[in-house]
Amino acid sequence: MVNTLIPKFTEHLSSSVTIVGIVASAFAVTSILSRPLVGIVGTILRDRLILCISAAILMIAYGLFGFAKSVPAIAIGRLIQGAGMAFVGPICLTIASNSLPRDRIASGIAVFSIGQAAANAFGPSIGLWILSKIGYSAAFFTSSTIMLMALIISLTIPRGSDKKRISCKVSIESFIEKKALTPAIIFFFLGGAYSCIVSYIVLYGESRGIQNCGVFFSAYAVFVIISRSFSGRIGDKYGVFYVIVLGMICFFISFHVISVSSDIGMFIFAGAFSALGYGICQPSVQALCMMRVPEQRRNTAGNTCYLGVDVGYLAMPTVAGGIINYAQSGGKDLVESYIFMYRAISLAIVCALVIYIFSEKKSIQHERLRR
Repeated sequence: MVNTLIPKFTEHLSSSVTIVGIVASAFAVTSILSRPLVGIVGTILRDRLILCISAAILMIAYGLFGFAKSVPAIAIGRLIQGAGMAFVGPICLTIASNSLPRDRIASGIAVFSIGQAAANAFGPSIGLWILSKIGYSAAFFTSSTIMLMALIISLTIPRGSDKKRISCKVSIESFIEKKALTPAIIFFFLGGAYSCIVSYIVLYGESRGIQNCGVFFSAYAVFVIISRSFSGRIGDKYGVFYVIVLGMICFFISFHVISVSSDIGMFIFAGAFSALGYGICQPSVQALCMMRVPEQRRNTAGNTCYLGVDVGYLAMPTVAGGIINYAQSGGKDLVESYIFMYRAISLAIVCALVIYIFSEKKSIQHERLRR
């Protein structure tokens, strides 16, 4: 809800497209700065407690959005939001991974991520509906209430599912898991590209005269649930390589479908293709990351993976806003500028695909040498 409403709210306060991109990605600043603490805090506090604190921080941030009347106030709320987001992703991923047998990680993470995907998909539509009925403040206060519910639910996680770690040795390994660096780089490109969809899809649709672009996210949700019901099992049986490669190809195509979408039907089709792309890649790359490290390193590995997402969310929307402004300064109208931006950002997915294939080839060669 929040990530879709923030760009519209910022634009509502008469900001430029570049400012919209900066505010949309501002949460990634504190998220990145907080990342070094995730591994260390994870060695001291129980995962359940960290999750509860993170939910409380997000509840406060969303409440601040409800009171915001200026762009600086929105930016402050986004910075607070980033601090909470830095912890909640890796902790949830760690709790889920530690609850799964090793040979079921791919399918288990796929099922686990359906909840996140459904929230990302239905949330924007719900938020836009609330906005149309009772305004921005009510939409943000609703988000804050949802986080209060998440906080309460977090308290019900059994103590046996999270382990208290006593020792805390501060080093580079406390912050970064080397085996997770390649998945993190891949997530930088994929997550950054997806953030450009979230940040600009509604504004792009409105520039084409389409008001109900929230259906893009609804279509995304439906097809994510469908695709993840079988993609995880395929990854467990045949390996995640083919799943990830096919997902990246579909994700790349989805950007070009978005660029030619001129009616609500095409936006629905683009949402479905995005689900078959990023919706499949996200849990598959996460599973790849978790399978590469021992259980005691999964917290740090998850943190490393999400660091790539944070940097992508910080950089890509701002770059996308700059591309739109560049296109407009070159004589293109607003619609043509959005089209140019989406096609340009799709190249990030090509980079992710090349890096992944190269890293897997190198990994296979390394295994053969060891044998």
